[in-house]
Amino acid sequence: MRANQRAKCRVFEPGHCSSTLPVTVSDYDPLMPSSICFDRAAAFYDQTRGFPPGVDAEVAQLALQLIGGRTPILEVGVGTGRIARPMIAQGARVVGIDLSRAMMKQMRLAQPDAQLIQGDAMRLPFADACFDAVVAVHVFHLVGDWQVGLREARRVLRPEGVLLIGNNHHAANPVRALRNYFEQRLRPDEPPRSGWRLVDEVIVPALLHSGARMHFVESKPWTTHTTPRREIEALRQRLWSSTWSVDDEQLGEAIADVEALALAQFGDLDTEVELTHQFHWRCFEGLGRCKLG
Repeated sequence: MRANQRAKCRVFEPGHCSSTLPVTVSDYDPLMPSSICFDRAAAFYDQTRGFPPGVDAEVAQLALQLIGGRTPILEVGVGTGRIARPMIAQGARVVGIDLSRAMMKQMRLAQPDAQLIQGDAMRLPFADACFDAVVAVHVFHLVGDWQVGLREARRVLRPEGVLLIGNNHHAANPVRALRNYFEQRLRPDEPPRSGWRLVDEVIVPALLHSGARMHFVESKPWTTHTTPRREIEALRQRLWSSTWSVDDEQLGEAIADVEALALAQFGDLDTEVELTHQFHWRCFEGLGRCKLG
């Protein structure tokens, strides 16, 4: 099906209920790298990535202040609704799209009336210029080609629309360094896959260079506690997407090296470490005049 051809897109609904809306389907390239689907994470995603009580509402409020009443809003990579649900609770009209049907089932349990569509960020099933805001949180490092995903986000935005890119920010700490070491140990010839690094070091400079204007806001900090043992066990259980594409032998060898490093640094794997977190929003305007890739 070629671009600009009218089609029907299935909206994911509970049971046998469904609805349709007119869309434009982008050209499909079979050689394009695949995006990562989070079906396997649906059961534990909110336990490992969720916000403490109250932080979710603050993050949503900051986003809606940046959006400034624009509607409708598309969240790309809506998942379990970690971002969309508190935005909807504050009156926003949000459409969510995700590759993972299992993740959206979790959102459906908490938000039965949510409008959810199964689809890929690189081929958004919507007509040109049909949203006033596009939101993407921890998404572009999971997309097969982040530049294609970015162009698709711009395509579905109206001329005066805004793109919000969000991510958790973790203050430097020795436990976080273990995860970075693990990723470098698995892929020594590749740059780190952390979402914030792709955003900070690649996407933000690309958008600013192309002529976009950026507004930045951050949440109040919050703290959590962990131990090296818990972090190593999370790797062993493959809770993070960076572990999904490696075989058991590679994973075991990398974890053994991380454990040795943790023992050398901490002495005791049950040493408790306080972690400080914030949430960062970057809001981009003027994308209609930008040349991306």
